[in-house]
Amino acid sequence: MPVIIKNILTLNAIYIARLALPLMLLPMLTRRLSPDGYGIYMYAMAVSMWLTVLIEYGFNVHSTRAISAGGESGRVTVVVGTQSARLLLSLAALPVCVLLGSLLKIFQGNEYWAFVAWLVGFAGALVPVFYFQAKEALRTVAITEFIAGVFLLVLTYGLVRGDADLPVLALIVASTRIGVTAYLTYAMLTDLPGRRPTLFDPTAGLRYLRDGFQLFLFQAVVSFYTSFNAVFLGFFRPPAEVGQYTSAERLIRAALTLMVQASLAIFPRLTKLKSEDAAAMGRLRSISLGAIFGVGCMGLAATLLLSEPVSRLLFPAQAAHVAELLNILCFLFPAVALSNVLGFLYMLVDRSDRLLSTIMMAVAAVNVVAAYQLIQARGAIGMAIGWVAIEWLAAIALTVTVYFTKSRRQGSTGD
Repeated sequence: MPVIIKNILTLNAIYIARLALPLMLLPMLTRRLSPDGYGIYMYAMAVSMWLTVLIEYGFNVHSTRAISAGGESGRVTVVVGTQSARLLLSLAALPVCVLLGSLLKIFQGNEYWAFVAWLVGFAGALVPVFYFQAKEALRTVAITEFIAGVFLLVLTYGLVRGDADLPVLALIVASTRIGVTAYLTYAMLTDLPGRRPTLFDPTAGLRYLRDGFQLFLFQAVVSFYTSFNAVFLGFFRPPAEVGQYTSAERLIRAALTLMVQASLAIFPRLTKLKSEDAAAMGRLRSISLGAIFGVGCMGLAATLLLSEPVSRLLFPAQAAHVAELLNILCFLFPAVALSNVLGFLYMLVDRSDRLLSTIMMAVAAVNVVAAYQLIQARGAIGMAIGWVAIEWLAAIALTVTVYFTKSRRQGSTGD
């Protein structure tokens, strides 16, 4: 148990550095950039986060599971296949960003931000967290992410003074993310046994794309009612309103990520226990479900209590709008707690990948239709309401599925 707690804390430290440290930029940027300039930056970061999810392709689960279950043997094969697949996906995503840059009004006059979004998304997806997570050795990742976050803050503070410095901001954001990826890739390669492998093998990449398709499908459809929401909002609303939504979303997502990473940190241990000690696996699942759901409920209460003072502190010019959005989005916490534990620690550990993808596809289809209607009716507020409703729909669907699956297995065993 102490090792699991250490891994949870370390994995959360990584994502605090990746998400929470950049949050410290936002008060500065809202004061130094115009509402439209700030909205363009936030929208580009939203696009990059969505691309990161797609390019990761579910390998943070698939490859972690492969290394954890397979031990030391086969690590090189998993690494080469995973990173090759991600490079192929990155190349496929580039035309999408070029298209967004040329078509969306929000990028007009600042088309280079679409390329920056691709570059940041591509670099973020290639960070080999799966390797260090599977080895339960995340300290190097945490330290690297923290240093990069500090560099991002210091350089932005010193060099970005107004909208004229938006290209400088783009360079700072892209270079720090590329630096993290380059260093951690080097650290992974030096840890691998034998000769350092070539990290781009198209044949291995295509094979891994095929093998990991069910997890990709799960992650891709989930992204269509989570990280894609801000991108979708930018199709219809002006940069200033998009900036308000993404400010609230970034705060909520930073807090949600701390909770989600707990599931990811526990995942490798459950994968091992499944074949070694089923009783211990069951106990750990139950403890995880209760603890993470409890944290979700506390997150809801804390956000309702702190939304107004935090909004006034971080976003004085947009405080009322951001606080209103936070008071809606806080109801995500218990729903995401349930869906992540049930999805990762139950269904994925039990290798019910296809069933999980099917449920998520149904939920995502409902979201696309509902989100369009809600955006047209209420703009950013409608988008926030839609996200909360869809997350609760997913949580309820997964709860029912896991309950009946468990009941069926117990009935079969009893027979």
